[in-house]
Parts: sequence; structure tokens; C-alpha cells
Amino acid sequence: MAKNSIGLSTHTIAVKDLANSADKPLLSDFDRGADLLALIETYLNKLKSQVSSDGARKKAFRVRDVIRDDKARYVKGIIESGEYGSNQDIVNTKTGAKSYRTKTDDALLVPFYFLFHLPKDKHKGILVLQTFRQHGVYGALAEWLNLCFKGGYENRFRLDHLQMSNTNLLNKILDNSRVKEISLIRHEWPDDIANSVGSNSNEQKGKLVVSITAGYRGSLGVRERIKKMFSGQLPPNQVVELDYIEPDAVSVKLEYNGKIRTITYSDNVDLRSLFDITDDVKLGADNFPEFDSIDSVAQKVLEDIALEYYEGNVR
Repeated sequence: MAKNSIGLSTHTIAVKDLANSADKPLLSDFDRGADLLALIETYLNKLKSQVSSDGARKKAFRVRDVIRDDKARYVKGIIESGEYGSNQDIVNTKTGAKSYRTKTDDALLVPFYFLFHLPKDKHKGILVLQTFRQHGVYGALAEWLNLCFKGGYENRFRLDHLQMSNTNLLNKILDNSRVKEISLIRHEWPDDIANSVGSNSNEQKGKLVVSITAGYRGSLGVRERIKKMFSGQLPPNQVVELDYIEPDAVSVKLEYNGKIRTITYSDNVDLRSLFDITDDVKLGADNFPEFDSIDSVAQKVLEDIALEYYEGNVR
């Protein structure tokens, strides 16, 4: 069975002083001892078990779990998100029988992991968010975070949360990595392959993948081409050109700091889904990542990012 793609996106977090744009407030003391870590944790806990709806986008959200670690300066947990607004039949895939017909107010909530790292005595932190099939909760979380200063700070401070400059980060990681594998991916079978495996139905088609792997201690000589692809100067189908596949995406496995990192890129997906962790996480009985598993993977990714972003250790 094909796995659903699971990724991690990265964003910067900072407090903006509305009265003094030149000022860079500390995350741990942005106003007479006020700590952003405590502010975000308190606000997210207020949202627990409440279902918030976005009528324009027909999406529902709920904070399920919030965990705070003062020593490591983390706030992490699970936000659930799902779409609503239509009547649809839910059927049993084995029997074809209808199990349920959704109402327009029903939403199937999918869990998404989040991790705030807000170091003491620094002006910027990092937010790591899970993506699932290229869907995520950044939009909803961004709106919530704009409200967390209400109750005394809203006229003086604002939270800046931006997508990290992942191209620069990727270049730094690439310069210190060995390219262990590159996979050319086409998300629709060519007709000749579909015919050869006995399927001409688009609904049954999977994907075509051609992988090129380096030797045990080797590295593929495609680093500069990968950099050009990530910066938008080179399309995925020109990174490695083969006659028998026209890829619409490229997946790269890098050996960085003794660990393997997988990064997937395609023309129609931006670099917010920077780290592909589909093969790194353990799935639970519900077929979604187990919390301890994705938490462990996310913290390892954060450590890699912190080496470049903070120019030092994550702590």
C-alpha cells in the first residue's frame, strides 16, 4: 500500500514592537518579564477541545494536545484539522455498502504535529509544522497566534511568523552533506507502463520512481544541479535526464551530521515542506504518525536547522 506523504515545514517566530520597529524584543522577556513561551502555551491550552471553524475555507480546527518544556524551551502538541460543508457517502471499501452520509457540518479531523522552539535570550525562534499530503495547519495557527497577545499586549506587540528562507538553509546543508540517493518521480504512469501492468484506470495508477544510489562511502555528483532546482533555476526533469522518465518531482537523500535527511521537491509544491519524513515516522493504529515518533524526528530536524539558523546548538 502506498504511503501518504508526511513532511515538516519550518518557519521563523519573532515578536514585533509596534511602537518601535527597530527594537528586537527577546522571546523570553519581550515586556517586563513576559515570556512568549508561556503566552503561547496558555493561549493554546484555552483552545483545547474547542472546535474553531473557518467559514470561508470550510475548515474546522481543534487543539488536541499541548506540552510545554521549560528547560528545552519547547511548546509542542497536536492540532486537528478537517474540511466540512458537503454531503458525502462514506462506504465500506470491502463491501461497497454505505456506512454513513456526512452532514454539511461534519468534519473529519486529521492530526498535525507542531513544535515551537523559543530559546531564552534570543530574538527569533523556530516553528516546525507537520504536513500531510501537502496539507497543513499553518494558516489556522497563524490566525490564532495573531490573537494570543489579546488581553494587554495587542496594541503594543505583534507576532511575526514567516516561512524560513529554505533555499539558503538547503545550500548550507548541501555544502556539508553527501548526496546518497536521488529519485526521479512521476506521479502518473505513462500509457505503455500502465498497459504493461494491466491497468488503464487513472484511479488505480500509482507512481513511477527511478532511483540512483551512491556507493557506501560515495556521493553523487549532482549537488550544484540540486541547488539550482531548489532555487527554481532548473526544473525537476532536468536534474538528471533519462529517456524513459519525465519526472514531475525529485527526492534527494542527504547524509548530514551522520543522519539521512530526505528532501522532496516539485514544481507545484514550494519549499515549506522541506523535510520529507514519510519513511522516518512510525504510524499508529489510525495510520497517522505516533506522537513520540514524529516528535523524535522533528527534534532531530530542529537540531540540524539550529546548527545553521542559530549558528550553534539548539539549546
